[in-house]
Amino acid sequence: ARTPNALDDSPFAMSAFVLRSLLPRTSPSLPPSRRFASLKEHASRAHNLRHLHPPSRPDRDPRAPHPATLFTHGWRIVSAAVLERPPVVMAPVDPEAEAYAEKRDKAQEFSARKIPESFFTAVGSTSDLKQAKQKDFVPAKLTTADDDAGNLQSLNRKLTQRLYLTVRRGPKAWLFPQRVTPDSETMRQSAATAVKAMTGTDLDCFFLGSAPCAHLEHVYPKEYQEKNDVYGTKVFFYRAQLLGGTVEKLRQAEEYRWLTAEELGDVFSKDYYAACRDMLL
Repeated sequence: ARTPNALDDSPFAMSAFVLRSLLPRTSPSLPPSRRFASLKEHASRAHNLRHLHPPSRPDRDPRAPHPATLFTHGWRIVSAAVLERPPVVMAPVDPEAEAYAEKRDKAQEFSARKIPESFFTAVGSTSDLKQAKQKDFVPAKLTTADDDAGNLQSLNRKLTQRLYLTVRRGPKAWLFPQRVTPDSETMRQSAATAVKAMTGTDLDCFFLGSAPCAHLEHVYPKEYQEKNDVYGTKVFFYRAQLLGGTVEKLRQAEEYRWLTAEELGDVFSKDYYAACRDMLL
């Protein structure tokens, strides 16, 4: 039988118990020397795994300075505005979800307390309420003329989905409205300035917080680095919602479109889309 020990309730005993719970489990039937050897093997195996899969990049020494420090400008900080138009109408409900909601409402109605008819006398008779429920309801159309015409610059399309403003700068460079962040502005302010600088002041935007939701690191080619004395660019994406307005006159870009998240994957570059894909709804 185990004899009571006065140190069982001491902090030292509790710390030892926690330490034993963190160590790898070994068979209690092994002798102490073999159990210790098993712990050494576990530590050696973990050390080898760290060397096989180091946390830092394997192509450079983690103790060496970052290559960006070798350039005068280092990283170029860019702020991008992910401006979205929320859905206008509700998407069709899944038949299974609709059937479940109908059964749930019937069950709640069966167990709910009955409301006397005298309760409705202040607003009207029960017959008036029945007539209001039986009134024909015409749902909004899910497709518009701009959907049929394929007008990608219209906000009156894809009413059940979110649309994102994207601009084309150059032959094939589709991006969100973005600009290099000056020292006189914060990154969120620079993202708001990018929208106004490209589309005019008619767009009423509301930014969802002051922290970026995603970022992208792009290293410039060696020739560009040597010519401009800059290592690469870091793009920080800020989400914003459109409250009203339209694009007045496009500036600093050749074309603009309002696209869904799926359509953005067809025009964005692979790295650019992978950086912001998880924040698109």
